[in-house]
Amino acid sequence: MLKVREKVCQRQVDKLKQGLAATQSGINFNNRVPQPLHHRVVAEMAKDSPSNPVNNISPVEVSGNWVYANAGETAASAAAQEATWGGLCATGHEQSPINVVTKDVKQATTAAISTHFKTKATYVKNTGHGFQVFETSPHSSIYNSSADIEVSIDDYSGSSKGHSMIGGDKFNFYQVHWHTPSENTIDGQSFPLEAHFVHQLDDPALHGTYHRLAVIGLLYELGTDDDCNAFLDKFWSTFPIDKKGVAEYTGDNFDLNAKLTEELSHGYHHWYGSLTTPPCTEGVSWNLLKVREKVCQRQVDKLKQGLAATQSGINFNNRVPQPLHHRVVAEMAKDSPSNPVNNISPVEVSGNWVYANAGETAASAAAQEATWGGLCATGHEQSPINVVTKDVKQATTAAISTHFKTKATYVKNTGHGFQVFETSPHSSIYNSSADIEVSIDDYSGSSKGHSMIGGDKFNFYQVHWHTPSENTIDGQSFPLEAHFVHQ
Repeated sequence: MLKVREKVCQRQVDKLKQGLAATQSGINFNNRVPQPLHHRVVAEMAKDSPSNPVNNISPVEVSGNWVYANAGETAASAAAQEATWGGLCATGHEQSPINVVTKDVKQATTAAISTHFKTKATYVKNTGHGFQVFETSPHSSIYNSSADIEVSIDDYSGSSKGHSMIGGDKFNFYQVHWHTPSENTIDGQSFPLEAHFVHQLDDPALHGTYHRLAVIGLLYELGTDDDCNAFLDKFWSTFPIDKKGVAEYTGDNFDLNAKLTEELSHGYHHWYGSLTTPPCTEGVSWNLLKVREKVCQRQVDKLKQGLAATQSGINFNNRVPQPLHHRVVAEMAKDSPSNPVNNISPVEVSGNWVYANAGETAASAAAQEATWGGLCATGHEQSPINVVTKDVKQATTAAISTHFKTKATYVKNTGHGFQVFETSPHSSIYNSSADIEVSIDDYSGSSKGHSMIGGDKFNFYQVHWHTPSENTIDGQSFPLEAHFVHQ
């Protein structure tokens, strides 16, 4: 949200109010009431941030040459990672992994995480950077030793691998992989092994991208030789040990749901971060289980042996912890509601959602809560908010720059406000003879350009207006607010 404000006159505000009243049964405003901040922190970006976004991107090309350490080093090297990872890995301010400082975590309540996996492993994989079961493809895959490895294991045939309910939303399960030593640390303590169960929000538009990911993390403590992890031993010896590749798995199917249900019941730490390997995409929902499992040295050594064979002798695969910056880690209680269905409002989100009830003259929290439902009611990172300026934290990141390429051929009353351009990633051509919903969402036309935000490229979609403003500053509302929407 920009700190500078523009002027608007009453005539212009009244024009929008008139349009809203005509399409919202007399309700002449379109603002959601401010939502609780919960554990979030608002950051203030300095006005003298670097103005050229190109200079905020590391010139290092992210490729297969990124390393955890230089040859001969015996632990993860921040210098080697910084020198070879580049891009958002170097410039991002919400990177992972992190060190969780337990005295600083904030208590929070949200829907319990539940897993609903439907998995059958037919192979296991040494990726060259670790051990992995299942694929990032949103579908399960069939082992095929005669086909090219990169094609066969990413094949989209097969059934869904199931999902998890995380924060009240559905995330498809993709794959699980392991790091040694752990990437995330607790009060500075590292652990011998960490598992990452990787998910993505259930939205077909996201397939093939790194956006809207979620990770359930599980730490392992080192036990004695009698404490070898029985679950890992089901498949641990099957991983290729001397080279990158896959190996057929013919053992008994293993139940990941049973594995995680008990661990999830003890609660977890939550924050937003990034992928822990290039390209280090941010916006990842991290959920690190508080309970830990046991692993024995034999099992850790198996992974180390596989890593050394594929990483020129480097037998570890952990990124060094990253600065927390303005982020806050939330602690979800172990007694959160266990049934995710109960955490979703039974109200169906439809065209009947309203800003207020008939006759009301201002946005109604009660009316919105009663008719919006779903994540609108259960989410703990909702918008808009009230920005309390005395509580904001100073931060530095790449300056935002806009690179729009727009040509408007129509304007639109959506029924809930005024809008220019479409959410479609392409500009659209006005066609009065065609159905309005088809013509304005047509994908013909040129790109509408992009903005560089936080050092990353976001395509510009559309701009629309709210009256009064949705976000407030120190409790003060404003007559108009514009939202320039990107992805």
